[in-house]
Amino acid sequence: MLFPNWSEPRDAFNEWKKVSKGQLCDYSGMSYELIEELGGIQWPCNEQFPKGSKRLYTADIPYRTKDQKAKLLCLEWHPMAEPVSPEFPVILNTGRTVEQWHTRTKTRDIAILDNLAPEAWVDVSPIDAAKLKVKSGDRMSLSSPRGRIDDVIVRVTSSVREGTVFVPFHFNEQLINTLTNESFCPKSGEPNFKQTAIQLHSDEVPEGLTLEEEQSSGAIAHHKVVYEGVAYKEKEYNKV
Repeated sequence: MLFPNWSEPRDAFNEWKKVSKGQLCDYSGMSYELIEELGGIQWPCNEQFPKGSKRLYTADIPYRTKDQKAKLLCLEWHPMAEPVSPEFPVILNTGRTVEQWHTRTKTRDIAILDNLAPEAWVDVSPIDAAKLKVKSGDRMSLSSPRGRIDDVIVRVTSSVREGTVFVPFHFNEQLINTLTNESFCPKSGEPNFKQTAIQLHSDEVPEGLTLEEEQSSGAIAHHKVVYEGVAYKEKEYNKV
């Protein structure tokens, strides 16, 4: 065993305290008892901040740069790499749910967490749900130019606006990143999983939603740009 003297979760926690000491996410001053007493602690928690810090960057916690100041980047704005179209009129946003972690290699084996979020779902606005003739608990399919995901449970909610949906990415049974596009930030390398044009398919409306035409002033039709982080690739944008 890598750590033969460990016998309880507290041992792993204490090891992490040692590893994190001096880092930005310094846990070295934490204990189970202090976490219970305070109802949670925001790091860094150490000798300088024995009860944690409400703010990460302050006069006492400067940025870890040569001049101790934040580096703000002035970057050129680009249109969405994959704007909505008549075929794919909905914007897909992917993200996390609090009960699961990444690809669930550990959290799916913890019953209390997996029972709270055992599968992916799609958050749909009440307006789009009415158009698709679905309600919470129904199932639907999602498609993009790269593929299709079936049998995703519907959750009708006002937390998303008309024309957008949210799906958590943790579940390989409904692998939503099958649909996401290839663009990424050229500066950080971060992939853009937040803006993908898709279509929704319900049993009652299998052909999906229709793109609603909008009038906007100052729109540029067929504006050709090198978009986001896709190297040496151009795409034509058409604002409807």
